[in-house]
Amino acid sequence: MTNNGVMAGIKDLLRQGLSSREIIAKGYAASTVYRVQSNVRGRSQRARNTTPVLVTFDPGYQAERAAETAQLRLRVGELETQLTKLGVEAERFRSKIQEIETTVEVANDQAQRSLGKVADAVDKIDGELDDLAKVYEGDKNFFSDPAWQRRAP
Repeated sequence: MTNNGVMAGIKDLLRQGLSSREIIAKGYAASTVYRVQSNVRGRSQRARNTTPVLVTFDPGYQAERAAETAQLRLRVGELETQLTKLGVEAERFRSKIQEIETTVEVANDQAQRSLGKVADAVDKIDGELDDLAKVYEGDKNFFSDPAWQRRAP
C-alpha cells in the first residue's frame, strides 16, 4: 500500500469516529496518524471560518457604495493633508527646541566662565587679606591686639 493509500485509510477511520489511539492500536504509525488528523482538522477549521459572500448587482446599491467610497476617499485625502501639515509643524517645533537648547548651552557656558572669574577674584582677595594680616601680625603691644587682623569668615 502506498503512503497516500495509508493516509486515505487513516482519514476514513477518523471519519468513522475512531480516535487516534484506536487507529495507532491497529498498527498505523503514530506520526502518520497525527499528521492526517492535523490535516483533517485544518481543513474542517478553514471550512468553518469561511463565510459566504452575497454578490448583488442592484444598481442603487452599487451607486450608494460608489458614493460612500468617494466620500471616504475624500476624507482620507483631507486627513492626509492634515497629517502633512502636522508633520511640518512638528518639524518647526523641533527646530525651535534645538535653537532653545543651543541658547541654553551657550548661556550655561557663559555663566560657568563668569563664576570662574568671580571665584578667581575671591581667591585673589582672600590671598591679599592673608598677606595683609601677616603684615599687621607683628604690630602689637604686649597688652593689646594687633592694629589690624583678619576676621573669621
